[in-house]
Amino acid sequence: MNRLAEVGAAWTPNTSRPTLPAQKDVLLHPVTPAAVTATSGTAANSVDGLIDHPKSTKFQSLWETTGSLPQSVTLDLGASFTHLDTLEYLPREDKDSSGAYVTTGNITSYEIHTSTDGSTFTRVTSGTWAGDKTVKQARFGAVSARYVRLVAVNTVGGSIAVASEVNCGGIAAKPTSSLTTPVETPACRAVTTPSP
Repeated sequence: MNRLAEVGAAWTPNTSRPTLPAQKDVLLHPVTPAAVTATSGTAANSVDGLIDHPKSTKFQSLWETTGSLPQSVTLDLGASFTHLDTLEYLPREDKDSSGAYVTTGNITSYEIHTSTDGSTFTRVTSGTWAGDKTVKQARFGAVSARYVRLVAVNTVGGSIAVASEVNCGGIAAKPTSSLTTPVETPACRAVTTPSP
């Protein structure tokens, strides 16, 4: 302990070095959905990170829509949670035969809606994302909700929406629910619902 105190007292920052670039916020407190629905496509593919890239293979399952935009995917958290303030979206990560990343279907214009009852949804934010493969975030004022919906308004190519992963949770605070026992989710239930 004495030696650590000596090192701390002797250390000074090197102010001649450039500062680190700004780092984006990390979804510190994700909430695992109990179920997921979508207006089209296989909804469960949007939250199934555990089955992507099994044993180092290059397999990636994608939520891919059919029909015209807008299309949406809705996370059912199983109970209402407080302090929800972020939706995170991972676009497709696959490559074509030349080794270039495929971007067709990546969401470039979005809306985020939340609901406590699954019937009445309120838009909490909207915006645009670059059409590349990097992880995207939509931040909004903290809300209490059971359902969080990502609406794909526009995409690269404009005909389909694609998602590798959709997550939600909190950055500013840990979301909490009134559940006294955890929601059991042995497998994510997927349902297709009509377009919004």
